[in-house]
Amino acid sequence: MTYILNKKDFNDYRNLFLYSFNYDGNLQVDAFLKKVFEKSIVYGIKNNYNLIASITNIPFQSNFFGKRFNVGGIGNVMSAPENPKNNSIDLLMEQSFKDMYDNKITLSYLAPFSYDYYRRFGYEQVFEKTNIKIPFSKTINVKGSSNIHIKRCDFSEAENLIGDIYERNNTFGGVKRDSWYWNNRPAWFDKEHLAVAYDKAGEVKGYVIYYFQNKNMIIDDFVWEDPQVFLSIFHFINKHRSMFEFLIIKSSNSKLKSICFTSNPSDANTTISPYMMARIVNLPVLN
Repeated sequence: MTYILNKKDFNDYRNLFLYSFNYDGNLQVDAFLKKVFEKSIVYGIKNNYNLIASITNIPFQSNFFGKRFNVGGIGNVMSAPENPKNNSIDLLMEQSFKDMYDNKITLSYLAPFSYDYYRRFGYEQVFEKTNIKIPFSKTINVKGSSNIHIKRCDFSEAENLIGDIYERNNTFGGVKRDSWYWNNRPAWFDKEHLAVAYDKAGEVKGYVIYYFQNKNMIIDDFVWEDPQVFLSIFHFINKHRSMFEFLIIKSSNSKLKSICFTSNPSDANTTISPYMMARIVNLPVLN
């Protein structure tokens, strides 16, 4: 039998999550997971009152060229190794699809561990991610604009500072980030930094989200609204070249090419990788 879990089931859900994804429990992981649990529709199957399988459906919206669609984001797909049922995830996915259809949810997204596995449920790979790795010694030396200044900010301010510009530039099927996501993100991505680009009037014109790992500076999100802002943010990034050996840009933004960062593209290692999958749940709502 399938269940929609409630707050009394959170500890069982947490424990299955930690085991299934090999995480160590800590206050940050618990805080992030609890917020996701509260904001989602969480399905589960129990055997002798023990949770043996679960999936999480996070409701949100996506923006395709100015048109918004309701989306169910499937995540935390997990089954205990002692689960005697081979079709538990199938049952939970079927129930989730039925509920999404009845609630006029148009699309469903997920980040797959196996593309073949989720094709069984009607998903197909839709989104890609570009990864560009460049030695800092090979990046272009650029000057920032005198009309733009960059400020490092605390991530607790992210929604107020960059929420609007994120939405203006999030028009290719990306996820609309609600307040709970912005507020909860630092609990999961606790190593991230945020730098914001302002014009002389104090308006936000761009930002970069990044973190450090070993000899690498890794760019996780990079938004700019005109070339001056791009150059100013890249000038800020380049100031880290004495600290790190490589610059790595991870992006679903097709405008970012290696030639944006180095005059010799062969100095960059660029890969395009398959990323998120999607499927239509309720076709009439799509029209």
